[in-house]
Parts: sequence; C-alpha cells; structure tokens
Amino acid sequence: MSGQVLQDVRKKIRPVILNLLMLTFGFATMSMYPDLQTTIRDSIGVGEGIFEWSILAFTVGLFAAFFIGHSEFFEHHLKKGVAVATAFAAIPQLMIPFVGNIHVIIVLRFVQGFVVAMVPLFSAQLGRILSDEKPLAVGIVLSGIFLGGIFGSFAAGPLNTYLGWKATFVLTGLLLIGMLGIWWVLTTEPEIEEEEHDVKSVWNIKFTWIWGFTFFPTIWVVFTIQGFLPSTGFEIGLSEAFVKNLHIILNACKVFWSIAIGYIAYKISTRKETDRGIFNSYVHIMYASFIIAFAGLMLMVYALNNEMNALFPFALFLTAGIQGVGPVFWSSPSLIYPDNLVSRGGFALGLLGNSANVAAPIVTDVLRSQSLVYGWMAMAAVSIFGLIIAKVGKMQKLPKKE
Repeated sequence: MSGQVLQDVRKKIRPVILNLLMLTFGFATMSMYPDLQTTIRDSIGVGEGIFEWSILAFTVGLFAAFFIGHSEFFEHHLKKGVAVATAFAAIPQLMIPFVGNIHVIIVLRFVQGFVVAMVPLFSAQLGRILSDEKPLAVGIVLSGIFLGGIFGSFAAGPLNTYLGWKATFVLTGLLLIGMLGIWWVLTTEPEIEEEEHDVKSVWNIKFTWIWGFTFFPTIWVVFTIQGFLPSTGFEIGLSEAFVKNLHIILNACKVFWSIAIGYIAYKISTRKETDRGIFNSYVHIMYASFIIAFAGLMLMVYALNNEMNALFPFALFLTAGIQGVGPVFWSSPSLIYPDNLVSRGGFALGLLGNSANVAAPIVTDVLRSQSLVYGWMAMAAVSIFGLIIAKVGKMQKLPKKE
C-alpha cells in the first residue's frame, strides 16, 4: 500500500473513530441518570412520580435538539456545532449534583437531550468526505449511541459504589469535555461548496416533509421499547436477573444491526453510479429493516399471548432490526440536498423523525395501561407506516440536481 493510499485511508477512518467516541462518551454520560435514578431520587428526596418527569424531559429534549440547527452557524461550523452540543450535555451533568430542586433538574435533563444534535452534524461531515463507504461509516458512528448505553450501564454501579453518584456525575461530565478536546484537535473543518439553488429553506422542499417521517417509526420503536422490556419480561416469566439485563441485550442488538445494515448498504451502493441509484438502494434497505422489525414485533405479540418465553430473545433481536433504518437515513442528506443545505437538511429530517419522541411516550402509557400487547401491536403498526412512507419517498424527485 502506497503512502498516499495509506494517508487517504487514515483520512477516512479517523473521523469515524473520533465521532464514534464522541457519541459513546456522550450517551454513556447521559445514561448515568436513569441507571442511578433510585440513588438520585433518594438523595434529593422526591417521589417516583415527579422524578419520572426528569426522565421524560430528556426524551423531549432529543426532539427539541433538532430546532437549533437551522442556521448557517451549524452549516459552516462543524467543530463549534459539536462543541455546543457537547456543552448542552456536559455542563448540566456538572450542575445536577449540586442542584437539590427537582424542577431545575427537569430543565437540565431537557437541555441534556440536545446532545443528539451531534448526529446530523456528523452525518453532514461524513457525507462530504466519504462516498460509497458512507452508510457503513454512519452505521458505526450511530452504534456509539447504544455502546454508550451499554458502557454506562456497566460503569454506573461500580462508580456509584466507589465515588458516590455526585462525584460520578462530575467525573463523567469532565471526561466528556476531555473527549471533546481530543476530537477538536484531531478534526479538520470540512470545506463547503456554495451551490446555486433556487430554494434557500429546506422547509420549502416537499421531499423534506415526506422523507423526514421515514425515520418516525424507528424513533418510536427504539425509544419506547425500553419501557416495555421489564414488564414484558416479567409477563412471560423471565427471571428478575435476566430482566435487569434486557436493556443491555437490546442495545447490543442495535449495535449489531446498525453496523451490519451499514455494511450491506455500503456493498450495494458500490454497484450504483448515480445519486438516484444509491438513494433507491437505501430505500430498499429501509424496506427490509421495517419488515424484519415487523416480524419481530408480531412474534413478540405471539409470545405474549401464548406465554412462550423461549421466543422472546429472538423476537427482541428481530425487533431491533429497525435500527437498520438509521445508517441509510443519516447517509441520505448529502444525496438529497445541495452541499450548502446538507446540515440544515439533516436537522430538518431529524426534527420530523424525532417528533416521535413527543407522541410515543403519551400513546405508549395509554396503551400499556390497557394491555402490553396493545403497545407492541402499535409498534408493529408504525413499522408498516414506515414501509409506506419510504415507498412514497422513493417516488419523489430528489431536491438535489440529478
């Protein structure tokens, strides 16, 4: 391998590794709060009911985060944008241990949800520097969200035992800031080509409204399934020890699907010569991911109705297949929009997709109060919705000149 080729490979691999580490550190830090919720709740002396609002606030923050990216600041300043997203996560993490008021903590947890603003920024960055490898790179980077959840789950208990929850929060907040420092030094600001385009706002583009909602079912399932796992596990007779580890198993499945589907998309896209051809292949991969998830969700309903706990792990694995939508969805902005609208386009698509974070918790609680089966069936229904909206999206003309 020549020196130039090796240099090009390093240039492509470095941002993937750095972005993966940023998301892993970010979401490992964010997982400390739910993982240590009993300790925190007892420490500040509040009831479970009002404390749940602080858990919900983070989820709503994940949606609100996508409002902040519709400006030239985030379009032209990758490094500063990631620094802002990191600050939204790290500064509240340092403040929470010293705040005894649950209402202030609820606000801080809402702000911490803005950490997800890194995702459209990384999507735009990788879209500008990679070609066929893009979905694999995005899949690897997105896996950091779930790797962070896994590492956080393993680390929270021991850190709390040795340091206490307050020192744990301070330590993880400082580590996240330190990781940002490393990322900043090793990351190069990408050059952006100013293209002439008659549309200056992504919201004036019909395609934005259609394509954004292809991600709605994925967010619905990925961020609501967690609350169903413990009650579902107990319902079908799983042991308490096994139930406690279900969220780790689920996150591991999401990591697998994120990388595996990203790799498949990468191999398929190498055979396509046009943006439209690549985009169509992405849609087909979405179809497969929604169908796999639907099969897993219906298998879960069958297992619940027939008390067949042996089916549960396989059903959970298939359901996590909906995460396969993530790599192709977040690889698409650079195919869809002109270069000077890619970041703003990503934030717009993310806003529409993540609107599920507002609707899903409400619908989930209503359905779960009636029957667990209804909740799982609702997730199956939104998977079919995803299949339909992806089909409609495929029929549209891409905003970018083809």
